[in-house]
Amino acid sequence: MSLGVVSGKGAIGPNPAFVLDEQARVRATLARVTIFRELPPATIDDLARRVTLRRVPGGDAIVSRDQVGDALYIVMAGRAKVVMTGESGREVTLAVLRAGDIFGEMSRRLRKADETIAELALCDVQDRLIRRLVALAREDGMDSPEGAVIRRRPTQQDLANMVGACRETISRTFNLLARRGLIVPRGRSLLVTRRLVTMTSPPAKAA
Repeated sequence: MSLGVVSGKGAIGPNPAFVLDEQARVRATLARVTIFRELPPATIDDLARRVTLRRVPGGDAIVSRDQVGDALYIVMAGRAKVVMTGESGREVTLAVLRAGDIFGEMSRRLRKADETIAELALCDVQDRLIRRLVALAREDGMDSPEGAVIRRRPTQQDLANMVGACRETISRTFNLLARRGLIVPRGRSLLVTRRLVTMTSPPAKAA
């Protein structure tokens, strides 16, 4: 199995000091990955020497599901989306990967994909949007007295891709949630209120 580290930056320069800094960042990234976290430093150093660093411009594909291979990729910087495109050409975002996440061998993402497909089949657009916003708040949000603040608010097209709906429908639903005070846009961020979070929580079981 080959191992690669993916970064969203530009090409590596020839400066030796820059290369040494990159090697340190690769080691730090490997040490954060769940499956490598318990390895001794000497093993992390050995893995770091074996990886291939690959930079991918924003919007470019890293790997397709039709690509044959056993490579394991690790996100070093930026974000990567796991997407599925239907016959109509519409794109559904199954997961958003961040620094330290792994992909390529996608078994650990199958559960999320199954949950997304189940949501598409069983929930209406408002339910799917609420679930996705709450999931983003839990994964990426900062706690506040009012709820959780998503610092980088996704665009309405991003949300449409995530829940499998058209942008116009997402826009209407998003605005409805905002008018009801369940979400509060704040510049480039978004407050997901505690009231919205409780709407997705299962009812407490009686003792």
